[in-house]
Amino acid sequence: MLERRARVTPHFFNYIQALNGSKTKGLSESDVLAWAKGCESLLINKKVPINKVNQFFVNSYLLFMENTLYKSGAATWKINSGNMKIIFEKTLIYKFPKTKLSCYAQKDSIQIQGTSGIYNPTKNTWTGKGGKVSWERAGFLVSEVYATLGSYAINLTKSGYNADSITFTNSKYFNKPLKGSFSDKVKKIQSPDKATHPVFKSYKQRFSIKDIYPGIDYEGGFSLAGATINGTGDNQANAKLKFYKNDTIRLIVKAKSFQFKSNRISNSNASISFFLRNDSIFHPNIAFTYYVAKKEVSLFTTNDPMTTSPYYNSYHNVD
Repeated sequence: MLERRARVTPHFFNYIQALNGSKTKGLSESDVLAWAKGCESLLINKKVPINKVNQFFVNSYLLFMENTLYKSGAATWKINSGNMKIIFEKTLIYKFPKTKLSCYAQKDSIQIQGTSGIYNPTKNTWTGKGGKVSWERAGFLVSEVYATLGSYAINLTKSGYNADSITFTNSKYFNKPLKGSFSDKVKKIQSPDKATHPVFKSYKQRFSIKDIYPGIDYEGGFSLAGATINGTGDNQANAKLKFYKNDTIRLIVKAKSFQFKSNRISNSNASISFFLRNDSIFHPNIAFTYYVAKKEVSLFTTNDPMTTSPYYNSYHNVD
């Protein structure tokens, strides 16, 4: 440290503070020696600025004393278990067998429950395996809607992350788990119904869900973004809603996508077909909203000129 022209404050002070933190933490001798080798490897590498070494000392103290992996103005990542193993093999890493990983930002937070991982303090990365993430902050029950992670990686300087090949459970709509991609991010929300994260996107592009709302069946893709279910079409067919009355289809709505909220379904560019005996009333492109509580369909024009085209009405023989 003297060869690197380290000063009493802040460099030596933060080093001794971190070393004292390791004692308070009750680390084993092998863990402390591994940490010391990590310090030495940074100091002998002239490409690493002394200020970056100093930040490593600060981060070490935060980890030993507060279980904090990374802290900045943008995000703070913490674990709830100090049970770890420190290893030095060319680089320093911390292994955590099982913990809860949390990120705090914008007066909100996200968590991964029951995960394990490896923390690299010089790269500020977490390489994790397993864990469970719920949609509780979007108003769903923890036991009904959740994602089970496989292998994933997080850049701890950011307040979010992505994961592939996760297993998604939604017992309300599906009798078995789905495979897909996942992302989560800390975003301040005013209420659960306005939550935009976590986000799940199914790999499978076509589902049939009976009674997604009473008397309404759905066909199409599925994703869940916070409190909003997104129904999507694919290259072969649009997403489809079938409205029934007394077991008879009375209305079919097709669109590239639908937004499902707890109180409504909507799309600004939908084709609709009302069925009346052997005839129909059809519109190729109209804005559509279904209000769940009222059981009311609303069709209206928008700035899209296609929505102002006439309805084709074979039942009344008029457009």
